[in-house]
Parts: sequence; C-alpha cells; structure tokens
Amino acid sequence: CDVRDVQRLPASDYVCAGFPCVAFSRAGLQRGTKDRRGTQLFDETVRLLRTSPPRIGVVLENVPRLITWDNGSAHRHVCASLEALGFLVHYRVLNAADYGLPQQRKRLLYVAVRPGHAFDWPAPVPVEQRLVLETCATMMSKSAGVSLDNNEGMENSLLQNEEQASAGRGRR
Repeated sequence: CDVRDVQRLPASDYVCAGFPCVAFSRAGLQRGTKDRRGTQLFDETVRLLRTSPPRIGVVLENVPRLITWDNGSAHRHVCASLEALGFLVHYRVLNAADYGLPQQRKRLLYVAVRPGHAFDWPAPVPVEQRLVLETCATMMSKSAGVSLDNNEGMENSLLQNEEQASAGRGRR
C-alpha cells in the first residue's frame, strides 16, 4: 500500500513512525533534506497526524545525525511540525544496548505528547553478560537443531570462554 493513498489512520492513542534515514546516515549519500525519500515520508506522516490525530502522542525514530544535519534545520523542522500539531516534543539519542538488546545501535527518538500527558524517558536496563550468552547459546543450539536441555556443555563452554576472556580486563 502506498502511504499517499491512505486518507486516515484508525483511531489510536499513539502513532509510531519512522522515515528513511539514508538521507542523513553516514552510510547513505548524505543529501539530507534534498533527498525526497526521507522528507516525503515525513511529510506524509505529518499529513496523517493532521487528519487522524492520536489521542496521546507520537513516536518517531531516525539516525542521530538528523539532529546536526545542516546546522540542525531538519531537526528543527521535525520539532516545529509536531509542535504545530499541538504536541510537546521530547527527543533523545538512545542506544539499544542500554535497553536489553545485544547490539550497539544508537537511534534518535522523538516522543511527542499532548499537553496534560506526562512523559519520562525510561531508565537504561543493564544487560547481564549471562543473559546475552544464554541468548547466543539458545540461538546456536536452535540453528544446530539441538535442545539446550541436552546441550549444557555448549552453554558452559560459552560462559567459561567469556570468564577467561574477561579475566584480564575486569568486569563491571
């Protein structure tokens, strides 16, 4: 479905959206606001927010570089567009690893809420090494077609290797 053909969104408390980051990403052509792939989808998001406003708020996601692109003009445009729709805008760069995902992935999040609705950023959740290792062991055992119940040796081996590797660098 082409978003340009969508006239209204279903009634909702929140709308979550993202728009192409390739225009602002270091991995892309870095054309910024001159690249319609990102700006056109953002404009369509704003149009749909105007015709189908969520009751409480909006969550948008993109690359951190959007904040500084062209001296902050793209970032100011996002904030001003959401404010013009009556939202209070909060933004922050968060790292997925701080919230339980086993990868370093920084993303810029905008959380815009209606006046009268409180918003606080969630505190980071430290990931214990054990949980990451258990996840890796589970994934490896599934790909090998082996149950972890019968494969404690692999998990113990992973833990042993991690303990040996970290012995010289200390743990947090």
